[in-house]
Amino acid sequence: MPTSLHSLILSRIDRLSESQKSMVKVASVIGRLFRAAWLWGVYPELGEPNRIKADLDVLSRLDLTPLDTPEPELSYLFKHVITQEVAYESLPYATRAILHDQLGWFIERAYSDSIEQFIDLLAFHFERSHNEAKKREYLRKAGEMAQANYANEAAISYYERLLSLLSEPEQVTVMLKLSEVLQLVGQWSEAGDLLQRSLLLAEQLGDQSAKAWCQTQTGELFRKQGLYAEATAWFERAKARFEELGNQEGVAQVLHFNGHLADGQGDYEAARALYEASLVIRRELGDKTRIASLLSNLGLVAHHQGDFESARRLYEESLDLRYELKDKWAIGVSLNNLGYLNFDLGDYEAAGTQLEVAIGLQREVGDRLMMAIALNNLGNVARAQHNYAEARRLYEESLTINKELGDREGIAYLLQDIGGLAACKANPSVPCVCLAQLKNCASRLEHPFLQPNWLALKKHLKQRVKI
Repeated sequence: MPTSLHSLILSRIDRLSESQKSMVKVASVIGRLFRAAWLWGVYPELGEPNRIKADLDVLSRLDLTPLDTPEPELSYLFKHVITQEVAYESLPYATRAILHDQLGWFIERAYSDSIEQFIDLLAFHFERSHNEAKKREYLRKAGEMAQANYANEAAISYYERLLSLLSEPEQVTVMLKLSEVLQLVGQWSEAGDLLQRSLLLAEQLGDQSAKAWCQTQTGELFRKQGLYAEATAWFERAKARFEELGNQEGVAQVLHFNGHLADGQGDYEAARALYEASLVIRRELGDKTRIASLLSNLGLVAHHQGDFESARRLYEESLDLRYELKDKWAIGVSLNNLGYLNFDLGDYEAAGTQLEVAIGLQREVGDRLMMAIALNNLGNVARAQHNYAEARRLYEESLTINKELGDREGIAYLLQDIGGLAACKANPSVPCVCLAQLKNCASRLEHPFLQPNWLALKKHLKQRVKI
């Protein structure tokens, strides 16, 4: 801000009465828009409500803080944000911190029945106070709320700021939450680094439960990257530790992730057994979110085994529960699965509609892995409908995401589909490249379908083009 403008605004504030100057400064801490009731609630030294209202009338006529909302929610607004900024900066740092603290306490008392609406605001004010306990409390709550609502950038910011305020024993839990968000948005390398740090810290602290959760998340990250042997080893360590601790929630989570691992390697009977064992525990714990997830996963197993009727029943049961929970990410996952099923059944119109909604939801919540999967599936629908240009666009977007993530399994499936698309168009150069790359993936990944898929694609290409 130019010095001359700053001085002009400050001189205008200085011409006010002492009570009006104090009011403007207290209001600047509340925010650009402020309620009259908050002024006397936060800083009773300003005087009785009638006196405060009289001063507010003067400030409104001066056009410094005009009326925004009449009674009963009497509110005023700094006409120019720079006026608020100058008034705020004129306060000594220590005074600002005291006022932020008092404002936080006032909001807690006044809105105790609806405190969830004010979590972000409480985090904002207490973070600017000297109240270390409240800083930690509300940065944690704000981070958890942002994570639950898939406000991923906000969640990352809150958790990172919180970590610097915590003692080492408190850091591991927050590191794990931060790692979950980083994995969701596709920052797998950063998530892996954080998991290494959190595991080292848990070991140093001798926190066996935290160590097991770190091992669980590390295994799942390896699984997502197609590193199945590494994932298996981490899951075995975590499960053994959870069983020693009698931690049923942890055991259920490892069983669940091991189910993913078995399903991804084509061992469907093992996958079903693992999912069902996890489901028993989740039902005992009353964990509806995980119950819905496991029903969806059991649907995938049935789907992969060709039991489409059971797959649809399980998918729809899971989706109903997810609608009840209002979980946008999970709804997107279920719609992707149903779209995938309808594609296999030849109902391309229904599949396309469901997959488009799924992609929209995954874009909204920021899950790049699930978005890449849904884009691939929608590309297959477009290819089946002979819309080759759209199929190519969808495949390319999915491939870009998978390469950025380092998802080797996802890349392998896309190479197969891109090769198939090129074969449909009788373009000999593209499928040859995809065939070579798919063969390379098949030899590196422990996946039961990639080798036969490579052979099937090779046979198909021989029929369509000379290679």
